Amino acid sequence: LWRELAQKDSLTKIYNSAACREKAEEFLQNNTAAQVALIIIDIDNFKHVNDTLGHAMGDEVIHEISQRILTLFRSEDIAGRVGGDEFVVFMKHTTREIAEKKAEMLCEHLRMKVKGENQIVHISATIGISLAPLHGIDFTSLYQHGDEALYQVKKRGKNNYGFYGE
Repeated sequence: LWRELAQKDSLTKIYNSAACREKAEEFLQNNTAAQVALIIIDIDNFKHVNDTLGHAMGDEVIHEISQRILTLFRSEDIAGRVGGDEFVVFMKHTTREIAEKKAEMLCEHLRMKVKGENQIVHISATIGISLAPLHGIDFTSLYQHGDEALYQVKKRGKNNYGFYGE
């Protein structure tokens, strides 16, 4: 029980950053030929929710987002919260096409209006994707490449996704 609690993010009850990394690394070491996708999800305009609607509303939004993410993936995939408004999903045994379909679904499912007393904040998701073994065979490389893809998408505008190197 304690070990499980230590692996979970207290707000969302999904894996925390360290547990995600550990579980993904373990999978990669034991399945060197497996095709996997690392999807990095950054929530657009989340800071605005906290700043204008308060941290309690921000916490509700983060919890809701984590639940929406979980509904889109298989139980064997590893979903986690790796930062304030950043999530990752490590998809085991997948293809580029499936990862792309999931990214499209995430963009659609994570778009929402958060209503305050006299303000509405529109949030969405920007997503970067890296693939193993194509973009790396360890979690660090996959994360760096996924993060680079995310950065490239943000430069083009939010609420979209992209693959590393494209």
